[in-house]
Amino acid sequence: MHGLARPALVVLGLGALLSACQPAPSPTPAPTPPTPSPAEYPTTTHVTLLLYPTPKGCAVAAIPYYAYVKKGAEIVWDVVEDACPNAGEVTIAFKEPGIVRLEGEARLEKAAAGERRQKRGTITGEADKKPHKYTVTVGSFVHDPEIEIWP
Repeated sequence: MHGLARPALVVLGLGALLSACQPAPSPTPAPTPPTPSPAEYPTTTHVTLLLYPTPKGCAVAAIPYYAYVKKGAEIVWDVVEDACPNAGEVTIAFKEPGIVRLEGEARLEKAAAGERRQKRGTITGEADKKPHKYTVTVGSFVHDPEIEIWP
């Protein structure tokens, strides 16, 4: 009996050692989400114009600063001026003509009590996937965010 124990232990030890040296099974890759078809892209892009106080008056920041828009879609700028209620005139102007057709004038009128200022436009530029700067002016403060037009 003593003669069989040692070879059996050697075989068990070698078996354990060899099984530990096997490569680990490769994990299954995570499924990739399906790419939406162009018909599923949003047709309206919202940009928030956040007005905030500074020592020299009010300033503005566009959120998102770099907005992706669909050709032929609508873009809506919502002005949030709770922190700077006496901001005065806010204007939006594109550096390149023919990129966005704004509804009405470039100036955003003061909203009625309890309402927010809002400006709408339609994307008329070509889907060239390059940045197009526009200017948002509040008093003497100028901010230059960008949009990128996709098909």
